[in-house]
Amino acid sequence: MSVLGLLLTFIIGILMLAIGKIVKKKWLMMISIFPLAIVLYSIVLLVGMSL
Repeated sequence: MSVLGLLLTFIIGILMLAIGKIVKKKWLMMISIFPLAIVLYSIVLLVGMSL
């Protein structure tokens, strides 16, 4: 996964979270947590590998 791909996934996750808050859709907020979790996990892996 590239850094650009990670950034894009992170932005999409934040946008979905914001839309979820606006329209008060719990399922949309739940879905948006998964991409954010994947991105955070990927960042941790990348940092772990680079050290």
